[in-house]
Amino acid sequence: MFSGRSLSYVILKRGIASVVLVVLVITVPMYTLELYMGKRELHTKGDQILYRISNTFSMPFWSLDDRMLTTLINIELLDPDIEAIALYHENGDFYTGLYSDRTIRQKDGASPGNGQWANSSVPLTNESLKDLSEGKRFGSLNRRSADMTMNGRVFGRADVYFTDSHFLRVLLARMLYMMFLVIGVSIVTFVVTHQSIRRQVIRPIEMMSRVV
Repeated sequence: MFSGRSLSYVILKRGIASVVLVVLVITVPMYTLELYMGKRELHTKGDQILYRISNTFSMPFWSLDDRMLTTLINIELLDPDIEAIALYHENGDFYTGLYSDRTIRQKDGASPGNGQWANSSVPLTNESLKDLSEGKRFGSLNRRSADMTMNGRVFGRADVYFTDSHFLRVLLARMLYMMFLVIGVSIVTFVVTHQSIRRQVIRPIEMMSRVV
């Protein structure tokens, strides 16, 4: 025969197991679905970015001055899903490129609240391209290419390095919020249920045990 304390302990263990089960049942499928849909959205967005870049450099990029070329690349690097852009000649020789190190630099008068932050870009070299491809990072890096044409003739190529680190950070933050929310609701529900069972079941059992 269960005593009041042993019954309360059994209910507590099963309650904790139920909370863990509820968290897994809700968050794991949601994370898997969000990850799949996010990857598809990033791929579609990448197609649009490649098309835009191929139109941005619809004239030979070596005819542009360095300042204009840097500005055009930096505009694309403002996108958190783009980590680097490298430009190549028609024969495949590297021409120039920039890499966003994602270092947060505060603008004059900016604050975390208003979101006015600047990414710092670093010039790419053949060596840094190798480091970019082989270096360790949070998330994965995907290189995609777009041919640049003028009058139907290919005069160059742009390699765009897409990263999913920003998407994964947002997804993980969302999942953590959901987990804490589910855990909080489950704990409150369990505590209320446990107190009700304790008043209506466990206490009468304890009183009967004392009488016996």
